[in-house]
Amino acid sequence: MNAAPVDVEKKKILVTGLDNAGKTTLIDLVQNKMVKTLSAQPTRGIARREAEIMGHTIAIHDLGGQEQYRAQYLAQPVKYLDETNAYIFVVDIQDKVRYGVAVGYFEATIGLLDGLGIHPRMFVLFHKFDHAYQVDYNDPRTRVREEFNALKDKFTASAQKYNCTIDEFFKTSIFEEWSCYAAFSAVWSSIITRLESTQAYLDRLAETIPDVILALLLDSQGNLLAKKLAAASLDSAVELVELTNKAINALLAFRSSKIGVSLGETNLVTVNIAGQTVFIRGFESSEKPYYLILAKKAGDDLETRGILNHLTYSLSVFLAASENT
Repeated sequence: MNAAPVDVEKKKILVTGLDNAGKTTLIDLVQNKMVKTLSAQPTRGIARREAEIMGHTIAIHDLGGQEQYRAQYLAQPVKYLDETNAYIFVVDIQDKVRYGVAVGYFEATIGLLDGLGIHPRMFVLFHKFDHAYQVDYNDPRTRVREEFNALKDKFTASAQKYNCTIDEFFKTSIFEEWSCYAAFSAVWSSIITRLESTQAYLDRLAETIPDVILALLLDSQGNLLAKKLAAASLDSAVELVELTNKAINALLAFRSSKIGVSLGETNLVTVNIAGQTVFIRGFESSEKPYYLILAKKAGDDLETRGILNHLTYSLSVFLAASENT
């Protein structure tokens, strides 16, 4: 007799915004399926994709931003907006001419959500926060920061009209991958209770280890489940994350190779970054693979390996226990 199928809880994330806001490329990046910007095509109508994160099926609905599609969504709210758990609105922060259109679309959408009695967790991503725009934002001689804050206030006011609260604003750019991962990590955590407890547990574990620069917990697909950053500069953290992502891909490739299979489980990869050793440790919990990435300011490799063994064992037990609660 076949075992009964496991009941996997489903969550829906709705991603909207105007055309050319960069929604699809952003999602591709977060799913570790980065495509060249020049080959990315505008989403026609709606694109659906799914990912499993800690026992939940996350259905991401990427709504095309062209005007004809926006009108279609607003005319059929039940079809497109129903059962939304998290709502992400992506703004092309460099498209100043259409700030008003973006705010108007956002307000119309949450008005329809409110009419359906749906009040999802809500996030606004100010995307393409890079290059000349970022330089101008940090230049006090320009009005860019003032314009940015005014736009943020308009989104907040629009949400308040329907007694809604925007959980968080993010500045994102595909050229600063960490900004995208951090934003989606916050979205995951907002709708998966287990992720909130996992983050709290990693925080507590990291506090027991001196000189930790970076600690990241990822699933086998590269989804960021929890993170702990030291008070070091964000730029250094971004560099570490980018390079350790490459190390994860190298580990996966090795484990699927003939030599990797013949040697069995290979659980540890180290990467040297400007004299700093970054450790990537693979482990399993309830037969599901996870990765812990750790970087320390000091300490020898043997000591850090021992710490990794302790951390991954603790996380394995915690993840297995939380799965059954």
